[in-house]
Amino acid sequence: MAASATGARVVKVPLTKTYAHDVKACLPPRPMPVCSTFCSPNNPTGTLTPHSDIEYLVENKPKGSVVMVDEAYLHFSDAPSTLDLVKADKDVVVLRTFSKT
Repeated sequence: MAASATGARVVKVPLTKTYAHDVKACLPPRPMPVCSTFCSPNNPTGTLTPHSDIEYLVENKPKGSVVMVDEAYLHFSDAPSTLDLVKADKDVVVLRTFSKT
């Protein structure tokens, strides 16, 4: 909502039939936004985006774009964080807050 309010172009990618993020659907030929955002675990579905899917997106995204991963609910799961991608100097931002704006 904040992106729309500022006039930014918002591209929505539907969840899969299992309510998971379809990372490959975010890649070209669809125009890639400057920032791709994923909630993992997702709220309200509770689905996790596998670390390998985030890695795939980071390695195949257009140059200059950023992947933002919202890990606000990560402590409710056994999933690994994507902070290792930040430490590896990849174009990844990790959020862990309920207030994204």
